Amino acid sequence: MNPYVTASDQLKNFVRGCIAGCTATTCIQPMDMIKVRIQLMSESGGNRSFTSVAKTIHSEGGFKAFYKG
Repeated sequence: MNPYVTASDQLKNFVRGCIAGCTATTCIQPMDMIKVRIQLMSESGGNRSFTSVAKTIHSEGGFKAFYKG
């Protein structure tokens, strides 16, 4: 640990890390859900686009469906 790092600097870094983690989870989880559905569909012979899969997920369960699983 750097002896010149103040408690306020540590707090700022902690808050930045928390915000980064929350943002990543909020943005990446829905995209990962769509990616997995596309992969599963391609194994069964389907070929769907990112937007069509997103529309299907939204129509099946609404906005919260992107965060299930």
